[in-house]
Formats: sequence, structure tokens, C-alpha cells
Amino acid sequence: MAARRASAVKKESGIGSKLVWIVTRIVLPLAVVYGVIWWRVDAGVSRIFESIQGFTQASRGSSFFGLNGDVGVNRVRIDAPAGSSLPGAMRIERVTVHTPGLWWLIRSSLFGVEEKFPERVGLTLDNFELSGVTPQMQAENLLGTYSGAPFEADGCGSRAAWERGDLGTLGLSVQHSKIVVRMNRLGADAVEFVISAGTPGAGIAEGMVTLTAPGVDANPTAFAAATLTSATLAFRDEGFIAARNAYCGKEANLSAAAFVDKHIEAVRARFARVGLVPDAPLEASYREYATKGGELMIRTRPQAGFQLMNARGYNGEQMRYLLSPVVEVQGRDPVLLALKPLSEVQPEPATEVTTVTATPAAATPASAAASTAATATAPAAAPAAPPAPVQEAKPLVTFGGGKNAFAVQPMEYDELRQNVGREVVVRTQNGTTRRGALVRFSGSNLDIQLGARDGGFQLSIPKRDVRDVGVVVDSGESAPVQGNSNAKKN
Repeated sequence: MAARRASAVKKESGIGSKLVWIVTRIVLPLAVVYGVIWWRVDAGVSRIFESIQGFTQASRGSSFFGLNGDVGVNRVRIDAPAGSSLPGAMRIERVTVHTPGLWWLIRSSLFGVEEKFPERVGLTLDNFELSGVTPQMQAENLLGTYSGAPFEADGCGSRAAWERGDLGTLGLSVQHSKIVVRMNRLGADAVEFVISAGTPGAGIAEGMVTLTAPGVDANPTAFAAATLTSATLAFRDEGFIAARNAYCGKEANLSAAAFVDKHIEAVRARFARVGLVPDAPLEASYREYATKGGELMIRTRPQAGFQLMNARGYNGEQMRYLLSPVVEVQGRDPVLLALKPLSEVQPEPATEVTTVTATPAAATPASAAASTAATATAPAAAPAAPPAPVQEAKPLVTFGGGKNAFAVQPMEYDELRQNVGREVVVRTQNGTTRRGALVRFSGSNLDIQLGARDGGFQLSIPKRDVRDVGVVVDSGESAPVQGNSNAKKN
């Protein structure tokens, strides 16, 4: 009996010692680390809020951090000062900062943040609400704050924007609205930025930009010379488009399809106010999205070496040339993001009909009378246009080599007016070469349809960026070819 008691006491003693070891070696250190991290996080949040108290009123709830490295604060409210152009107040249920991970957070809390560029970092504003937004600010917004849809309220009565509470009125199953910003380092030389905003169950807009900056992993200042690799902007409808069309159509006593027409007219008027007109293919693609929803994506193909730091010096036409943006809508072919200046859009010429009054003629034979009657009812013939001046053809030149060689007839820019529909080659001031069918010509820019291997979309090139240009011809034509005598038609 005594032996059994001794064994039980020994067993209990062994379990107790293990618990003490776990508590002292694992639980207690983790609790200390947790306390230190929470203290540092809370102190850091407090400092941030204290620093902005000078120009705004801000309040917050409790701080938090998670085992995945996330830190943040609950129940944030920021009130803009009186007379400010900012919204009156912003409420955020939860602000979360996504750090590279728990170990990074522990190291940074104890020893400070490294200057090395992190592998990933992000920010999420959960269930945010803006109040006190002026009607002018709402009218100028291109994207819906909560719907994530472009031109969300255009054509819907006097409404300038949809509030978060309105989404429920549309019959949508509304979830938490979110704004998410993320940065991911892609290797040692590239960084990806992603920002999205919207409400699951209604719609979300997401932009993604990839930059190349050699050495950015060790030196964040390398961003000063970063070049743009890619940029996309996507609108993903999750029910808002159909609900909006039905609701606004009912308000105006219109069908959903008729409201879409009204919506397109309002979008067209929005662009006209800033002196722009969307191309017909672009408008047709947007109409498809505005009718059926789905996804609308703007995708760019930046010119090699395009630096963001120089973007502020370019106008709209230059940016379109450097980025080559195309619009993709489900169920349609991609189209060029083409917005023309209103001044370049010519009205359709009116058809002029000249009425000729017949004068009676004495003793006119029947055949002559019939001819006179026909002449009296026919429009007056327009004077014949003078023949175009004959210009001496310039010698052909050869582009490329071997099987890919082709001959080009050099031309002045204005000579292209008579060559719409033909295949042309354009060399630009920055050294790039573009080949495609000339689909549109004006005194300020030309549009070419690139071949399938170059993307298959239309590209607009401003006149000021054209160094030289020519029409692709068969190398077997009679005009002499300078350079490669074995040039073939491509």
C-alpha cells in the first residue's frame, strides 16, 4: 500500500514539474513578449493619434495584434476641422496593418524597424463610412465608394452617388465595405502594389501596379528610378449593376434597358464637360458592362523604360501612347481606351440638294422635253474636283532583314491622309517602331491597328511623337529599293 502511495506522489510530482517547466519556459516568455508587443503597438498607435490631433479630431478604441503579425485598432473616428474641404467624418470599425509576420513584428518591437524594404505589408479599413461629403465631391467621383462601379449614379435622377445604406435599398446582400492596400516584393528588383475598394455582394474595384527598381530589396531609395512594368484596373460587379438599372429605371418609369441608354448619355455628357468624347468601340464595350455587369478591365502595355517620376510631365495623349491602354469586357473583343478631344470631332456634313426651276422651251421635241424634265428634278451636279497633284515617289527603304524584311514607301505625315486602310510603319521620337493598318488619321494624331502578335489592338500616336513614317509596299514594285535588295512582302 505504501509503495502505491509513493508511486502516485511521484507521478503527481512529475506532472507538476512538467507544468512548471512549460509555464516558466514557454508560457511566461510568450506572455512577456505579447505584453511588450502590445505595449509597443498601443504606444505607437497613441503617438500617431496624438500627432494628428493638431489638425483634426480623432478617437479610437482598443489596440490589437495577431499571431500572423497583424496589428491594428478598433472603432476609429476622424472628424475634419470646420471649413475643411475633406469629408465631415470618417468612421472605421477596424483598421488592420498587415506586417511581414510575427517574427518581423517581434524583432521590430524589440530592436526597431530595419531600413531594408519588407517582403510584404498592407492596410485594411474594414466597414468604413464617410459622412458630410459635399455634392460636388460626389459628382466628381469616377468610382463608387461602396459599389466599386464606374459612374455608378450617372443618369439616376438627381443622385450623385450611392451611400452604403442605399445598397440595402437596392435589394443587395450587403457585407462589410473594405479598402485594402497591399505591397508585395517580387524578388530583389520588382514590387507589386494592389489597392481595392468596394463591398462584397455589390462590387469591387481593384488596381494593380508592378514596378521594376533594381536593388530595391536592400535600398528603398531605388524607387526614384523605378520603371513601370504593368498596370491594370478591374471593376468586378457582384450584383450592383443589375440592381441599379432596375431601381433607377423604375424611378424614371423606364425599363432597365431604357435606363442604360439614359446612363450612357449621362456618361457621355460627363466626358463632354472636360472636352472629351469616347470612341464608338469604347462606348460599345462600356455599354455591354453597364447592361450585363460582369468584369471590365483596363490593361496597359507600358513602353520599355517608362518612369513614373516623369509621368507628371505628360499630357493625356502622351500617356495613352506610352501606356497603350486597352479595355476588356466579357463577351467582347478588346478595344483601345480612346478619348478624343471634343474639338477634333467633326459634325456629320448635311446633304445639300439644289432645286432647279424648269423654264418652258418653244417647240421642244418629246425626247428633249423628257430630258429637260429629268434635268429639272435632278440635283445640280457638283463641280468636278481638281485632280490631286502628282508627287514624285520617294525611293523605297527596307525595314528588318532576312525573311522578316519588308519595303516601306517613306511619306510625310500629312500624306498619310490618302492612305487610310493601308499598312504603315511608324518610327517614334523615342526610338520605337510600330507597324499596323492605318485606321484613322487627323492633323494631331493617327491610330493604327496592330497585328495579332503585337496585341491586336488600336494604338493612337500623337503627331509630335512621330519621327518618320511610311507605307508598307511589295518589294517587287518598280520603284527602287534602298538597302536590302531581297526584301519581301511581310
